Amino acid sequence: MTVIHVEMRLPLDGFDLAVSLDLDRPVTALFGPSGVGKTSLLETIAGLRTPSEGEIRIDDEVLFSSTSRRNLPPEKRRVGYVPQDALLFPHLTVHQNLRFGVRDSAPSIPIESVVEALEIGHLLDRDPGTLSGGERQRVALGRALVSGPRLLLLDEPLAALDAGLKDRILPYLRRVRETYRLPAIVVSHDVFEVLTLSDEVVVVDQGAVVGRGSPREVLTRPGAAGGFFRGRFENVLDVRVVAQEPEEGITRVVTSNGLSLAVPYRDSGSESQMWIGILADDILLARTRPEGLSARNILKGSVTAIDESEGIAMVQVSTPDPLYVKLTHRAVAQLQVSEGSAVHLIIKTHSCHRLGTQ
Repeated sequence: MTVIHVEMRLPLDGFDLAVSLDLDRPVTALFGPSGVGKTSLLETIAGLRTPSEGEIRIDDEVLFSSTSRRNLPPEKRRVGYVPQDALLFPHLTVHQNLRFGVRDSAPSIPIESVVEALEIGHLLDRDPGTLSGGERQRVALGRALVSGPRLLLLDEPLAALDAGLKDRILPYLRRVRETYRLPAIVVSHDVFEVLTLSDEVVVVDQGAVVGRGSPREVLTRPGAAGGFFRGRFENVLDVRVVAQEPEEGITRVVTSNGLSLAVPYRDSGSESQMWIGILADDILLARTRPEGLSARNILKGSVTAIDESEGIAMVQVSTPDPLYVKLTHRAVAQLQVSEGSAVHLIIKTHSCHRLGTQ
């Protein structure tokens, strides 16, 4: 098990990036808004920026230490860094770009293995200017892999791609994770990307770590990562497609715990697993089962927790999967709900947002 130790301070415009982390999970996601230091942290680990103080280690090898005045150059760190814009050499073919990544002084992953895993054999004679965004990302990832890295750093690997391309590139990233077993740190602010790729999430805001935990916990539990997640999906469900009803305009899905939902129809073809996001604002709560509604999802449950702050209450309701509902303080009082209250949740079909497939 590889351990990445990062304890450093780096002055940036407006604030200092100051973190203390020990990372030992296969894939860690750095999550947070733009401009808070996530990319700078990757660049510092890669050796492209020099902190004012601190220490960076991979296992027992020190990459940087302000105390011992050690600062390995990027090419000596065996860190594969893939920036957001890929940065392929425009005057080299794809194959020559891959060859450029090979380091004679370090064990490398064979180019043939990388070409096969990323399915880029048909691109080898092409110039980078003729590639699509997804193809460029795969080539940049391949170049990083053939350098023989012991750590992979990915900066917003899907940010420049549209939704269709993201769905096609994610399997390649998952394949890299499963095939090469390289520890990785991924910068992202995409909920589905984080859920799909990472084992742990570290939330960064204004140069500081403000939250940390499993992807499901951090992305769905209110308050787990400070104010950054306000307005994001408080409810994220891993579901399986069980029926398609195009004439009704719905797809029926179910979680592993048995929570059944009608979601907007989408011809998913062979895709049977997906992530569904539901905003706490989009769920209505009733004390008795409502009648005569157009909403297709009416779920029975009981209140397990109420967290009130500044006139807003986040109500956790036990159904086969726990769900969060956002209410005003006045609504809580009028409905007379408390822990243990039996309630019904009303969720419109179009309040269930498809985040992506697995």
